[in-house]
Amino acid sequence: KLLNKVFLLSSNRGKIPSQAPASEVPAGHSWVGPEGERLIPILSLLVSPAYEETRRHIFNWSEKFGFMKLSAGFSHSGQLKGEYREPLLNTTLNLALASQGSRQILSIITQLFWSLPDSLIMIEEPEISLHPEQQIEVVRLFANAIRENKQQLIISTHSHFLLLALGIVVQEGLLEPDDIGIYHINKTKEGTEAKTVNLSKRGFLLGWPPSF
Repeated sequence: KLLNKVFLLSSNRGKIPSQAPASEVPAGHSWVGPEGERLIPILSLLVSPAYEETRRHIFNWSEKFGFMKLSAGFSHSGQLKGEYREPLLNTTLNLALASQGSRQILSIITQLFWSLPDSLIMIEEPEISLHPEQQIEVVRLFANAIRENKQQLIISTHSHFLLLALGIVVQEGLLEPDDIGIYHINKTKEGTEAKTVNLSKRGFLLGWPPSF
């Protein structure tokens, strides 16, 4: 049961291959993989009407991070490939050619909405290689996954933009302060300490983490 509802997205994610074997298409809901290697097989399943709602969430959020007209399916070689429309260049590119920040966040987006409701998804440093403005959008993404897909998320971060963006999603009514728990993790000679950092009613931190 845990294998179907607990997922870790480590900092190695985003290594999307240019093509993937059709044999890797998963049976039902699963993990995009430690490096995002199963992302394309999962995306190839979204053409099915059974995943219409999942496809809508994944495609809508992908567009916010620059993946226009996202698609995945069989190539001429009989393997699976993923493509998207690059909006500024107005050309179709293989997903493997996207930037590191874009590839890693696409793995997160897909896992958030591909996972069954009430899953526990642990994400290491979602801000990797993302512009500060996009980091704020990541927090809106998380709020949407929590509200719409009933996910529980555990995030580790070194980004003060993500912490500041909590106030934005609270004031926008996307989350309540009680939906969020913040812990400052500190290594000491006696062991690792986890101390609670409280939020105001408007979603702002009451006391800044000392290591930030």
